[in-house]
Amino acid sequence: MGKLKITGNAERKFSCDAMKVTLTFSASEKTTALAAKTVREHCENFLLILQEQGIAISDISLEDDSVEEDELENGLEIAMARREISLKTSYHMPFINQLNELISTVSYNVYLGTNFYISNMPEVRRQLLKEAVEDSRNQAQMIADMMGQKITGIEKVTKNDFHNDMLWMCQENEYGGCRSKLSISDQLKSPERTESEHVEVVWNIE
Repeated sequence: MGKLKITGNAERKFSCDAMKVTLTFSASEKTTALAAKTVREHCENFLLILQEQGIAISDISLEDDSVEEDELENGLEIAMARREISLKTSYHMPFINQLNELISTVSYNVYLGTNFYISNMPEVRRQLLKEAVEDSRNQAQMIADMMGQKITGIEKVTKNDFHNDMLWMCQENEYGGCRSKLSISDQLKSPERTESEHVEVVWNIE
């Protein structure tokens, strides 16, 4: 009985079906008290606008809330305040457009950021792992055939990669009813991510 140690690989593109939307409010004033007050008021006002659009405030999380002083090159000190809030939901391009439209209606700065993810990563990992093992088997089968032997089983499987996948807890199409005035860009597809798995398999042959 012999052994074959074969590395199997699997790689595919998957469409991101979840996203994290971040809204950042910031202000620079003469004092920390004034900077903090400005940011609180801007955030409160925008949250009211979101609520009026049917967005549940309970779905929004606080990411950062800070106030600090900094010294400019001319020696003067300036106070800066910053508040960042976020919302996790399924991918929906009209919702992103709607947020941009709302930002354009206010007189203060609101910075919008988006990050896109795959919500069912455990299932994606299982699919890729199965394909990687199958790739290893195909290679092992080819070598065994050349040697006039056959595969009798697996002795050991080792995963070579560590993945730090984000787990998502959000309803599908949570804001799927949102509509914007940008009918063309509303149709943009979600970004794609390339995911892969690599395994080392020890096959028994005889």
